[in-house]
Amino acid sequence: MRTLVRCSVVLALLAVVACTTSPEPTATLTPTGVNIAELAGLTGATRIELYELTPDGPGYLLRATITSPDTVDRTVEALDAPAELTGRVRCPSQYHAHFVHPGGSRAIVGLVCGDQPEFIRGGQEFWQNQDAALPEAVVAAVADAINGAPALESVVSDAVVQQVVSDVVQENPELEAYAVYDWRRMDRTPGLVGATNYMYASTEWVVTVAWAVVREIEFEVSVVVPSAGFVWEGRGPLGAVLVETSRAGLPNPAAISCLDKGYRYETRTAADGGQYGMCIFPDGSECDAWTFFRGECSPGGR
Repeated sequence: MRTLVRCSVVLALLAVVACTTSPEPTATLTPTGVNIAELAGLTGATRIELYELTPDGPGYLLRATITSPDTVDRTVEALDAPAELTGRVRCPSQYHAHFVHPGGSRAIVGLVCGDQPEFIRGGQEFWQNQDAALPEAVVAAVADAINGAPALESVVSDAVVQQVVSDVVQENPELEAYAVYDWRRMDRTPGLVGATNYMYASTEWVVTVAWAVVREIEFEVSVVVPSAGFVWEGRGPLGAVLVETSRAGLPNPAAISCLDKGYRYETRTAADGGQYGMCIFPDGSECDAWTFFRGECSPGGR
């Protein structure tokens, strides 16, 4: 058993910049006409997920999803034209937009400045630390999606995830290679009185937080980073030192999800010797188990 040293979580994990009340740009760089849709890999997306920044939470949480083919196509088409890049504005990305392609691959860009973003930025090399103004069609699509979705409510487990991820990464620096940005938060005990269990799933991490509704709450936390072969369990109160209780033998959430839905789970070996799981459906179609777990594919390859 080891004790993890608690540290303050910083938004450096989220790759955002300090926010001021003014969206005035920094020193303007030479504008360059670029095709954002092409260079950022947005073309061919079938849905757009919008993750909202939660300053007091674990980072970005899924707020809304654009699934209408017409709206997705119009959004991509609006960005499929030469755009002028200017100096980076002094605002963080209020939203991360995931342009999700068939099969689950995704391209991620930031939507910047306020609830109705005005600029777009990305991490690809062509941006050169610059932003571009958002086309009106994109602003409208994002506004419609956000306004049509319920506001994010803070849950006590948000702060637990923030603390645990920071502590675990500090104790295991190799996990820094598996960036943590955006989370789906799922209530696994809706309507259940007396006990609560939330699951947070990102592209690389799955964190579950469970607790009983009592006067002195103690959280039970599990962390799984499949690509790194990392599993961890711990226990403790919010804001205090978390004590590691286990590092091996944790169940694979992706395998359990596949099997619980009545599908077949199969472990396969890649050419490089690494192992991965596949969820196989009754119609013969199949999907990477973690991709299926994140809701990015379904029977029939949909």
